[in-house]
Amino acid sequence: MASACRSNSKRPSTLERRVREQISSLRDFTESALVETEYIVKEHVAFSKLMVKRLERASQLGGVLQGMPEMIETINRIQKHSKAMSEHVEKISHKLVEFTTTLEEVQRKDKSLKGRILRWISEVFKALCSVFSLGAGVIGFFDPITATGLGLGSAISSAASSIASKMSERG
Repeated sequence: MASACRSNSKRPSTLERRVREQISSLRDFTESALVETEYIVKEHVAFSKLMVKRLERASQLGGVLQGMPEMIETINRIQKHSKAMSEHVEKISHKLVEFTTTLEEVQRKDKSLKGRILRWISEVFKALCSVFSLGAGVIGFFDPITATGLGLGSAISSAASSIASKMSERG
């Protein structure tokens, strides 16, 4: 996806450079959110294994659960990665607002840029869809309301990607 913002322009306008920077930022924040989401999944797997080990140990000790410092460490890592993912999603949200304003300016000033932008943002929305889908799956176990929001974000991103692709094809 690194090539999503390539331009054929030898001398892109200030507006095109701004659009490309915003799309690149969206892509970078999206990739960072996806990395954090992958860490969250890995930590949940580790937590599940620790819980099984803890329960097995408890069954051997007559049902007495004993503390496991590793569980606390794993929970702390999950919280750390969840916070980082939330921060990336917040940055994505702010950058999307900024990008929307820029697109309105493109509509007024440089309609020839529209087709290229649509191709670029189609790729960004595909990446956003991945982040929201994976995030909804992971968070769904612990926070159904946030998971519903992420699921909605995934559906919106998927639809936006499809619309941008179709508009780009039409020209």
